[in-house]
Amino acid sequence: MFADLKNQPTTDEFLLYGIASANEGSFLELYQRYNRSVYSLAKRILRTNSDAEEVTQDVFVKIWDKALEYAPHKGKVSTWILTIAHHSAIDALRKRNSRASLPMFEEELERIPQTTQTDLLEQNMIQNALAKLEPQEQMCIELAYFEGLSHAQLAKHTELPLGTIKTRIRQGLAKLKTALGDW
Repeated sequence: MFADLKNQPTTDEFLLYGIASANEGSFLELYQRYNRSVYSLAKRILRTNSDAEEVTQDVFVKIWDKALEYAPHKGKVSTWILTIAHHSAIDALRKRNSRASLPMFEEELERIPQTTQTDLLEQNMIQNALAKLEPQEQMCIELAYFEGLSHAQLAKHTELPLGTIKTRIRQGLAKLKTALGDW
């Protein structure tokens, strides 16, 4: 019976349990599964390799520290991890923008992150789901989630009422959730 268990893939939830028990092997395996996705999301938001690398490191430190805070009834581990990554990247973007007194110059040649077939498939699924939204919903979601604008900033930027912005984001996210299903 136990021989069969050795060949079974380890679930993300099991790895989080291991991390909560300070198991470095569990941490390494979870890191290997999600570091590219976390880095890609951070890079899309922050646009620099060094900032994306820093956020990626910060995200996995948070996972190590807060593994017990994961609540399976609220969603998948991948969603929890990417939510932490999104919030960390937005925080870093806001921090950078608030202290930016001198113009920042991006590296001319940036290292292209390695992507797997799974990463590309996930990116295509998300892009296709976003493309199916109403243009106003798509714009609001992209500005909020990928440019880091708060709802109030988005309302000012688009010259639309705050309630309209919130409604478009809520409706767009609901449509994305339906389109992406159990992904």
